[in-house]
Amino acid sequence: MLISAFLQPLWGQANPHPVSWKQQLIRNSDSTLTLVLEATIEAGWHLYSQHTPEGGALPTEFSFAGAGEGYELWGTVKESETQTAYSDIFEVDETFFKDTARFTQEILITDPELPGIQVDVFYQACKEVCIGAEKTFLFSLTGTPFTPQTLALDEASQTRAAQLTVDFKNRH
Repeated sequence: MLISAFLQPLWGQANPHPVSWKQQLIRNSDSTLTLVLEATIEAGWHLYSQHTPEGGALPTEFSFAGAGEGYELWGTVKESETQTAYSDIFEVDETFFKDTARFTQEILITDPELPGIQVDVFYQACKEVCIGAEKTFLFSLTGTPFTPQTLALDEASQTRAAQLTVDFKNRH
């Protein structure tokens, strides 16, 4: 892993990331949607399944911002067909995608005024090196671009935060 951490910046300067993404929103009804994320993976590279065993490459993970507030997840993220092979490097069977991967999540809209859904994907692609990455997808439900709200601290909270002190023991 030390080697991949060292080589990652060098590789990243010369080449774009080996995984490119597309998104699609499918309206099944007024209140149900399917969010689709499709990855195209460069030849020789692997993108890892959500279900790859521990001890190997990092699995793909999905985070749905605000789930339970205006929408609910129906089930879990489904993924297209994977391959499994033994990794001599990690000494475990790894589950991965070659060439393409497709992930889908069913959504139930509980607030008809919901402007959109943010999905954050954390993943790793490996060939001779492993490159970790994250990508944010914004799905608009209104037909206009969706920008998630950012929360700012109020003045009282900022004042209290500035007054916090941390007492480090054994620090000279």
